[in-house]
Amino acid sequence: NTRAKLAARFLSSKKYLETKMAIEAKNKRKRKHQNVQNDGEDLPDDGEVAVPKKIAKKVKQGKEHQNHHKKKKGKNPAAEQEVGEDEKTVNGKADFAEDVQEEEEGEMQEHDSGYEEKALKFSKDFKMLNFRTKLRSNNFITELRHFLHIIQSRPKLVAKYIEKRGKPLELAEALERVDKTNVLHIGYLCQALQLVLMEIVSNQKEHMESAVYASRYFLKSHGTVIDQLLKSAQLQHRRTALKLLTAIVCVDPQLGRQLLASYDILSNVKTIENMLSHSPQELKETETVRKCFIHFVLAYLIDGNTLLIRNILDRGALIRALASGLQYDDHVTVCVVVSTLRKYVLECSEISKTKKIHVFDAECCRHFARLYDWLGPKVYAAKCAGKQGPHTQLPIDQIEPLVNAEERDAVAEVTHEFLLMLMTSRKHGICFDAVTNYRQKHNAIQGKVIGQLHKPWCNERKTELVIRILASCPDLARHTVRNFAGIINPLRTAQRDWISACDFLTKIISTLQPQLLRAALDKITLTDCTYFIKDVCLPIETLALLTGAKMVRHKNFGFRLAANKLLYAMFAQYSAYMAAITKREEARDNLNSLRRFRLDILNHILVNYPTVEEILFSLYMSIKDQEAVEVTVLDHLDVSLDLLLIICKEHRSFVNKTGTILDYLNLLRPLYAGDETSDASGGTGNIKLELKAIKTI
Repeated sequence: NTRAKLAARFLSSKKYLETKMAIEAKNKRKRKHQNVQNDGEDLPDDGEVAVPKKIAKKVKQGKEHQNHHKKKKGKNPAAEQEVGEDEKTVNGKADFAEDVQEEEEGEMQEHDSGYEEKALKFSKDFKMLNFRTKLRSNNFITELRHFLHIIQSRPKLVAKYIEKRGKPLELAEALERVDKTNVLHIGYLCQALQLVLMEIVSNQKEHMESAVYASRYFLKSHGTVIDQLLKSAQLQHRRTALKLLTAIVCVDPQLGRQLLASYDILSNVKTIENMLSHSPQELKETETVRKCFIHFVLAYLIDGNTLLIRNILDRGALIRALASGLQYDDHVTVCVVVSTLRKYVLECSEISKTKKIHVFDAECCRHFARLYDWLGPKVYAAKCAGKQGPHTQLPIDQIEPLVNAEERDAVAEVTHEFLLMLMTSRKHGICFDAVTNYRQKHNAIQGKVIGQLHKPWCNERKTELVIRILASCPDLARHTVRNFAGIINPLRTAQRDWISACDFLTKIISTLQPQLLRAALDKITLTDCTYFIKDVCLPIETLALLTGAKMVRHKNFGFRLAANKLLYAMFAQYSAYMAAITKREEARDNLNSLRRFRLDILNHILVNYPTVEEILFSLYMSIKDQEAVEVTVLDHLDVSLDLLLIICKEHRSFVNKTGTILDYLNLLRPLYAGDETSDASGGTGNIKLELKAIKTI
């Protein structure tokens, strides 16, 4: 009993002490919170205070202790009472620990820049005087957000800010009174500053001096915030930074050099590729990071400052990365980029041809050539929706409905003018006179572009580009003819495109006149001339396809006519080159070498060229089918007479080889078949055909 009484007294005194300590701790916390509230009479602005993050749910240890004590309940009342007192003490310490943890998290959130601000409902009324007054205080973020919100529906509010004597310097100086670790607040100020600067550049140039001063102050005092925005995970912050940099370059181009020296955004290859890559996250955005970056680059070019343009062109990866994504940009952006490069780079006389060659290399030109088949943002969005994302391959039947024909035509027209100047102009482009400087200079980039064009025979602009390049760079003749000699293979080219391919090859061979290569022909030997004529005028692959596949005897009239036109172009060019070389060798008195040269070429013709019987049989097939609607027998007769006449002039032995006796009555019957019903004008129109027939006979 005595022991029990002593234990009861000890427990009661211990209980009293612990209860007293708990009450004092509680009162201490109350006094602390009251002091904080009394000191904070000037409540901060809503936008200045950071919205706290969601705090992770805490594990309540009390429940675990409660369950643990329930198991021991009923065994020892005294011990039970002691455990209860311990539990109160533990809970009191836990509450204090929670308060400390909340305070620490609050301090951390003050320095956190990744959280989102709460959405505020702004009124439609906005008082500019109150905004400017608040802007000079420490708590102005809410009013700034209100200002930016109203501008979305009332863009003229920016002009009103300037009219009310608002200056861009006010916004730049406000950066001193915000938390530099809060990227959201920095972004708001930079966005407002950019809007004011662009308003001055566009509509209120009388305030340009103020804009220049504000831009210089911003770069000198707060230029580091640009790096924070560019490195932010939020795309909106990157767009804001790029827009502000663009505005600064537009305000004072001389500051552009300072930007190039201060930031690596235009020199770091990884940064350039990251900024200029299409992002699936911005499919619904009208202004993407890539588009803002493009405007930033073009701001350097449009100013026309040669030094700045050279600084941009020195970064070869920049133009290459810019051109690589144009195929999926909207047509307005593509037209602006291509037109700007043409006007301010190609037509700039102070930019050397060597610099242009380094900038517009083969890879860069290949990206521009792809714009003939421009796809647009809708096709990119459709690819992103596929299983493989942007790398999804879409069939043509799915692509064509997504492309606007008028927009593609506008892009193709601008691109065509740009490539014509770049590829064929010796003054503004990258074209060399490689014929005069034989084997010293080469137009290698043009040759690669020609070889990389996708089905140039199916597009008039691509065909014109190839022909114009060959006229300006005749040194590419052999390379080009070799590349396209096999396009008339029925197994390689679809039947619907065969006639276009044949006409395309005909134009290529007809373009390569001896006058274009006169300087080179005077330097090469007869042996080189032999191979040149065989490669350019009489390519063996083409002759083998025309003869082996019997395209001259094809049942389709269009195929027969195209094949005969190609044969005539080949023989006509051969005849022209033979005349030029014969004249040169006779002047040099190399008659024996000339005789061997002619025999070598004649042997090549006898072995590979279609015979006269094949040519005449092709014409007879058209005469036989002249009643058909698609058959225009006079066109075929015209080509056949031209071909026979030039063969007779050049190589009489080739005609003598044939065992067919020409029945000129049947041959010319279509010419006079309609004389009785035709009028005088129709007879006059056939005089040329009659003269050709007389010459041939």
